[in-house]
Amino acid sequence: MPWIMAVKYILTFIWLVGFFSKANGVSAAIQIKYYSTASTTSLDNHNWISRIPNSRAISDMSIPGTHNTVSFFGGPYAQCQTLPLLEQYKAGIRFVDIRCRHIANELPIYHGIMYQNIDLYGVINDTVQFLNQNPEELILMRIREESAPRDSTQSMTTSIRNCINSYPQHRFWHSVTWPTLGQARGKIIILQQFDTHHYIWVPYRSMNIEDHWNVRALSRRHLLAKWRHVKTHLKRISGGTDDNRVHLAYTSGSSFMAFPYAVAMRQNRNLWKFFRQEESRHCARYGIIGMDFPGDVLINQIIEKNFRNGRNCPV
Repeated sequence: MPWIMAVKYILTFIWLVGFFSKANGVSAAIQIKYYSTASTTSLDNHNWISRIPNSRAISDMSIPGTHNTVSFFGGPYAQCQTLPLLEQYKAGIRFVDIRCRHIANELPIYHGIMYQNIDLYGVINDTVQFLNQNPEELILMRIREESAPRDSTQSMTTSIRNCINSYPQHRFWHSVTWPTLGQARGKIIILQQFDTHHYIWVPYRSMNIEDHWNVRALSRRHLLAKWRHVKTHLKRISGGTDDNRVHLAYTSGSSFMAFPYAVAMRQNRNLWKFFRQEESRHCARYGIIGMDFPGDVLINQIIEKNFRNGRNCPV
């Protein structure tokens, strides 16, 4: 069919763009308040959650996160980050977005059709290493099946369980229910978005999620439409709601006409300006915010919402 051939041509073009691009699709290192394509961070937020009392609910926190956390390769269509995982944790990122394919019972990480030169074992290894050094922290880890399985003889759940069993079990939350902050310390909380007919870990869809990711073009109209969705979400939950779920908003977006880095530069600026306007609102919750290429100041703005003048907010 003609439309099938058109799709194949488009996918081939995207693959060629990624193949012939530099391994890092962002050509220059930029470090500004809200946007960064650097490979290091000046922040040292390795233990910020340790300052929050166990009585605080995770749903009442403001948590910086990254979208497509280890998507470093594939050119401008696929790259979403430049900061290595351990540097992200040092900066204060506590929500990560991990996308696996299930190929021959292995768990390589992809963004679309682009392999990211790492597998789930590599991600878990770095995360356990971080938690061993910072046992009062926690990591929320979305694990999504990126594509249909291939040549596998077992379920993805079994393959992920085999991976997890290679590490100390006290570093994982083994339940489908959300933990309290006290229960979560020192642990990876897996947010399951695979094998959704049989949950072993916390269901990803148990959260209230804002993810209008399809930004059709870099025109003012499309960028503002994306931002309105994010701003409405943040305003609603910060104003107080009877919804006790954990909230997640992605500022990231892309399309064939809008590369992730170009969308991030604009949306991160909107988010930075939003938090500047909200500076007087200490202790307001904003939930998890998943970003592409976040700058150091922007990460700090989100973390600081958990405190008032450096002190814990009342519970």
